[in-house]
Amino acid sequence: MKTLPLAIALCLPLVAAGSVTSALADENTCSEMTSEAAIAIPAPLGKWAQVLCTPQGQVITGKDGWVWFDPEERAFVAISSRISGEVDPASMGGGNISYFTKIEAVRASGEDFDKAYEAYHAGFDPRDGKPAGYRLDVTTMNGKSMSMYVFDYISYGWAIMCRDGECNTQSRFLIMNTAEGVKPLPPAI
Repeated sequence: MKTLPLAIALCLPLVAAGSVTSALADENTCSEMTSEAAIAIPAPLGKWAQVLCTPQGQVITGKDGWVWFDPEERAFVAISSRISGEVDPASMGGGNISYFTKIEAVRASGEDFDKAYEAYHAGFDPRDGKPAGYRLDVTTMNGKSMSMYVFDYISYGWAIMCRDGECNTQSRFLIMNTAEGVKPLPPAI
């Protein structure tokens, strides 16, 4: 069972219609969000991701034209601002809306990148070219943090969720451009 990403099973016709992200969004809840809420995904990850408001709070998911899909679970993916084990915002007197207080993106490299790449790439062809990697660090309103590593294969990508320095292979998912076919990454030199 997935613990980090909130896998949201949606109907295939929503993908064809390009309305996966609009099916998640609820514009009215954005107006209820506190000024402490982080609302944007920094570059370069803003190419693939966006923050949406839902009745339960913020989620990070694919930007219009990009689909986040878990092929193993056959489900669309959204990262909830309610990390497993967090206190329900309603019990803290803050309403029922959860949110991110920090969203930062950096280029991943070195041991940090290698560890996440190894977890993500388990079971894949070891001869694959190594992509560029990025890390998205988020913190929730309760101070809990997690990271998402994104591996950029130019016309598509893969991502994996990590928390407390551990990356869960079962949390990896595909990032697909709905307007462009997948092009293989050139072999490493």
